[in-house]
This record gives sequence, C-alpha cells and structure tokens, in this order.
Amino acid sequence: MRKGKWRQGLLCGTLAAMMALGACAKEDAGTSGSTNTEAAVTTEANVTNEGTATKENTTATQAPTTTQEATATPAPEVTTEVETAEPSTETAAPKAVRETMAFTLSQEASAPNCYRVELDGVREHVFTTTEYCFVESEKYFLCLDKDLAIPGDFAVNLDAIIEEIERQLDVEFQPDPKDTTTNDMSYFYNDFDPWLGLSFGGKIPIYVMAERDGYAIISVSEPTSMILGMAELLTDEAWDAFVKAYDGDVTRLDFVDYDEPIHEMTHVLTLKKCPQSQIFAEGLAVVYARSVTDALADRYPSIAETKEKHKYKEYLVGEAVNADNAERIFCSDYADIDFELRLAIYGYGKAFCTYLRQNYGDGFFLKLAQQVNADPRIDRGGFFPGLESYRSMMESYTEAVKAAFGEDIFTKFGAWCVENNMIQK
Repeated sequence: MRKGKWRQGLLCGTLAAMMALGACAKEDAGTSGSTNTEAAVTTEANVTNEGTATKENTTATQAPTTTQEATATPAPEVTTEVETAEPSTETAAPKAVRETMAFTLSQEASAPNCYRVELDGVREHVFTTTEYCFVESEKYFLCLDKDLAIPGDFAVNLDAIIEEIERQLDVEFQPDPKDTTTNDMSYFYNDFDPWLGLSFGGKIPIYVMAERDGYAIISVSEPTSMILGMAELLTDEAWDAFVKAYDGDVTRLDFVDYDEPIHEMTHVLTLKKCPQSQIFAEGLAVVYARSVTDALADRYPSIAETKEKHKYKEYLVGEAVNADNAERIFCSDYADIDFELRLAIYGYGKAFCTYLRQNYGDGFFLKLAQQVNADPRIDRGGFFPGLESYRSMMESYTEAVKAAFGEDIFTKFGAWCVENNMIQK
C-alpha cells in the first residue's frame, strides 16, 4: 500500500453508517432536465501494423441554446482528448485500418457544472476528462472527476459486474425513480460540488475521483453510493503530481484493476439488504470480488486482465483461529486490534465467508440477512466501533449467525481453519 495522507469519505462495510464525508484519515501503509448544450467529439486514429496510434485533441463546439433553456448557464468550451492504445488482440490491426470513436457530450439544464458523456465500449479507446462528466447507466451514475483517463469499456464492465454480483448473491437492485437522495460532495472539491442539481433517481452514484492536494482518495462505499480512488485511471499529468506528493513511493499499475469496483459494489448491493459487521462485510467483498472476476473473465478482456495481474493478498490476524476462539474473535470484530493488524477483518472474513459458501452455497448471505433483519436489537442503520451500542449489537449479530447456521457454527469453522491451515498467523 502507499504511504502518505489519505482522505476518506463514505466508509465501507459497517463503517458506512458513519457517513463521514468530511473525515480525514492518515495511514502509514504501502436525470432529468432539458439539454441546452450538445457537442459531438469525433477522433480518427490511424492504427498501423506495429500497433501504434496517433492522438489528437478535439474541441467540442457549443450548440445554440433553446428559448426554454435560456436561463441555464451556458456550457464552456469542452476539450477532450481521445487516445487509442495498442489493440488487445494478439495480431495488430492491418495498416491503414482507421478506428473512429465518437463521444457525445451534453449538459443538463438542472446541473450546469457537469457534462453527460457516452463511452463507446471499446477497450482500446481512452476518454480523458478535462471537465466534470457523468455516464448514466440502468442502475448507476458514473461521476467522473477531472484529470482521469477512462477506458471506453469501463461502463460496459461495470454493468456486467453489477449483473454478476446480483446473480451470484441473489441481490437484485432496482432503482426507485422517486428517490431524491443526493450527496453533498463539496468537501472533496474544495467547497465546490460539481454534481449539484444532478438527479440520480434512486440510481447508485459512483464517484471516480482523482488525487489532489497531496491526498489520495480511498475507495469506500455505503448502501447508496461509493467512491473509487483508482490511481491507474489518472492522466499522466495527474499521476506525475501524485507521485511527487508521495515522494515517489508509489507504483503505477499497467492495467485497470476491476477487483476494486467489484469489491466496493459488493458492499453497496449487500448493505442494501442488511447491516453487516466489519468481518462479515469485508470477507463477503473479498470472496465475491474474486468469484465475479473469475465468472466474467472469459467474456470481458479487461476483467480477464484483472484475473491475470491482480495480486491477491493474505492477511495476518494476530491470533491463530481455532475451535475454541473463533466465536470470541468474531464477536470482537477486531475492534481493539493493533493498527499493524488492522486488515485482520479481511483475513478472518475471507476465511469465514469461504467456509459458509462451501457449506451452504451462495444462498448463505440471504440466509444470514433474514436472521439479522429479524433481530430488533441490530440497528438497520449499521454499526461500527465507536457507537455505545456496538458491543451489544455484535453480541446480537453473533447470535444471528448461530441462528442461521447452527449453534456450533463457530466451533466447526475454527476446526476447519486449523485443518486447512487458514488464518493461522
């Protein structure tokens, strides 16, 4: 992980309940409205048989404002950079083959600070954001910061990820058009909210954010929204500034790591169903990030690259888990663990959810959710270390696990850990 200052917003797992959009953390570790402006941006790239491509800057022209929209703020001139990279196929494109990508930008009358954009779905194409932009899909809004280089297939992959999570965990999500929930994101943009006035209509806002002011954005989530801080999506210029902020102690990925959005989207879709402890939430997300990646890799080249290149971690838990202590550790939720072992929730959670899945199938999550939601002692708003009720709710949560899977579930799980040499250090 990277060293330096980290700015933290919506908190994932059970920490989501905090909704701490203004919290800072230091970590020392490695649509509605009329269209008043439209612009069509078309770039042609000559792809040679050596696989290289030209890059052009194109300027979008502003369309006339209609009479009905005369009160809307005119859109500034938008400059976008479109780039084609080396084709993903083993054989380079023949000489003189021309690839054309068209981005259509438009501005909502009710949201004058950002632009609607449609990505073309082509992996080799890159859309560079010089303005705040958003992509609307069936179940989410992809809100793009400035200084990002977004591959053309990014939204296509997100669509597939959501569908696969829903399929595996049986947690279908349907946006409620009557939902008027919004988030004040001005904290992240120096007291300016680029998404002000944008109506999400119950869809999930996904904020893809650039690093700025010497801070890195941690990917975090809660039941209604998520933030992605993926440094591999930064433009070259933004990356250079990021490296300087961290004294060069960072390594840039050479691929888009979809493990991160899969992990966070698993949080979003499952937290909508029931509150979760830190251990359970993170374990669920770790297990299904890999499962979803494996399921989609054959059909989606960019996700196949994640399967090939993502470095899966093993997490230290400090105390070897066995039949005698598994329940006690689960109930503690590692609330008081030393900072050096703060990732133990991922290790225990991964092992526990792997065990449950092996023995109860993918339906284990809804089986537990039914018990958790039936217990009035467990706050539907979520719980996290720091609340006075945290200890008592963890005791209730532990009882809900035993009600779902049997009184001896932790004894069996602990014995399984020893037998399979899981979380033994």
